[in-house]
Amino acid sequence: MSGETIIRVGVTVVREPSPSPWADVIWRPAGVIHPAPADATWRVLRETPEDAIFLAGCADIELHRKEAATYLDNLCAAEPSLWVVLRQRPGEEPPLEPHLVTPSLTEVQAYGEGGEEIIGPVPMPQEIRDLVAAFAAEHYEEERFVKRARKNFVAEEAPKFGKEPIFGARNRQRRTGQEEDGA
Repeated sequence: MSGETIIRVGVTVVREPSPSPWADVIWRPAGVIHPAPADATWRVLRETPEDAIFLAGCADIELHRKEAATYLDNLCAAEPSLWVVLRQRPGEEPPLEPHLVTPSLTEVQAYGEGGEEIIGPVPMPQEIRDLVAAFAAEHYEEERFVKRARKNFVAEEAPKFGKEPIFGARNRQRRTGQEEDGA
């Protein structure tokens, strides 16, 4: 495998009634389909009176060699997950589109800051687990611990940042006061 691998998946979302009086429905990621369906246009997969599951489209899982350690951390979890980022499209149809699917929690954390996207974990299918595990095993490099030599502190070399420490000014005042009284 090269330094990067791309896995194409279909993304499913669920629409549920909202318990909040400020929203009618809640959207959340439901899962991924691997391999991705040939026809990945927005469509209903299952509908009940309580909820509905839709195929929202396709997204690429991009595996990067620098993220191999986070993939291994994810794979060691009791239930390995993929994190799905959905972009909202207010007033448009379909109302959501898949933006990102990743097995790296560190990669998805930046998307949670803006509040514009819907983010959620979904179970990682076994076929994708195997691909991620093989990629991580090939590209993982253990970070070596390098002990740094301690430098001895020399007070005369310490920066003053434009001000002298308070205790230094007090000592000088005492000395100059004593010299004036003694003279």
